[in-house]
Amino acid sequence: MTNKNGENENDNEDDFDEVYTGIWNGEEDVCESCEHDECSWHPESSMFLCDLCAPWVGISLRRTEQIPYGVLEITQRSPDVFQEIRNLITDNASTKRREGHWFSGRVPQPRNEEGWLEFLQWILGKTDELERVKTAIEMRESTIGTSESVTGIRHQIINQCEIGDDTIIEDGWGTWVNGVLFGPDAHDMHFHNTAILPQLLFDRYHGLDHRPIEEMAYAYQKGPWLNQIRETTSARIPTTPALRELVTRIANGDLGNIAAERFHAASVIWAVHVEREFQTCPRVPWAASFRGVHQIARENEGRVRFEDDGIYIDATSKNLYRIAPTNDRSDGFEVRQYARLDNDRTPPICIHTSGDPHELEMPMGDIIASLVLALLDDIESSAHIHTLRRHITPDLLPSERPGWGDERVRRRAMRRRALRDARRARFEGYLPWGDYFGEEE
Repeated sequence: MTNKNGENENDNEDDFDEVYTGIWNGEEDVCESCEHDECSWHPESSMFLCDLCAPWVGISLRRTEQIPYGVLEITQRSPDVFQEIRNLITDNASTKRREGHWFSGRVPQPRNEEGWLEFLQWILGKTDELERVKTAIEMRESTIGTSESVTGIRHQIINQCEIGDDTIIEDGWGTWVNGVLFGPDAHDMHFHNTAILPQLLFDRYHGLDHRPIEEMAYAYQKGPWLNQIRETTSARIPTTPALRELVTRIANGDLGNIAAERFHAASVIWAVHVEREFQTCPRVPWAASFRGVHQIARENEGRVRFEDDGIYIDATSKNLYRIAPTNDRSDGFEVRQYARLDNDRTPPICIHTSGDPHELEMPMGDIIASLVLALLDDIESSAHIHTLRRHITPDLLPSERPGWGDERVRRRAMRRRALRDARRARFEGYLPWGDYFGEEE
């Protein structure tokens, strides 16, 4: 049948059926992670993935699901901004135990108000917006130990009192400030947390903010960004109202797109190990690293196999190991030894990345490739990965005893191990007791 444009509608239907059937059968040309030519549809990640990439991409998406995709995308959208902020933080953040304002770690994160102020100075430069924040922080420091401090005002909030020009009344409903209820029964969610009151009242008492208390509470609690940082990073959330409000305005783009991009880049750096997550690692290095794992598997055919729960490796020692992704954001992987005859497995073997600068920038696939190569020849690797030694038969371990360098000694030990494994594989269980001594008449 032809339509009014002279096109054959049956041809269009055939094309549609061909595409639809391909999707329905779970067929796609290449893996969306590493471009491997054998892949299938994985509904949990809504992607076409190969057997190698499927578990690693799925767990990576789970690790980053609390961060909006638009924020994660900054590593791909603005790589120059991302690298700029990464260098600023790693080069300038002081992590000294006493004087430092930053938590040490893979990437320093703010540990107090001063750390946040330093960070905002880096992304904003010199601006009047920071002067108000700086004044509020200095006022809090200068009143420590007095009744006019945040702690002093917290102690003054009793059954009924006045703090400056504000009237405070506590009853069974909650805490009333100038007729506005704060507590679980408050009509607005921004007023549910009474712990914010000392900070708000401090600013009003010292003339730092003259807005109505309800407007201040709304500004203090506004936006999802501080909650996101609390849930996904180790940074200490600021408590100074002026600082919190400025952070929210920057994240919302009120001070320009460049400042917002810089802030979101930092939030990603603090939350995830960028090179080890599918949505944040640059696509070309990520794909190339996993193609390298495929190459290792082809070169060691039969000894490396990809399953739904990870990568299984037949080691030189005849041990069976599994490398699997985890929800842990530090390394993102674990290594276990598995039994060959049942599902018994050891606890995770203590194998971690070293944290060297060159290693921190390695894509996840390169980390996996290094692990696979190390476990394939676990006997040699045990010389520098000492936690492997307890999983290898002592007569196979490298030793300083004379003659170990002789290849014959090593082969003899390997043959003994192979014979033992063969006997175990043939073993079907012990005979009933009566079969040994004969049945009693």
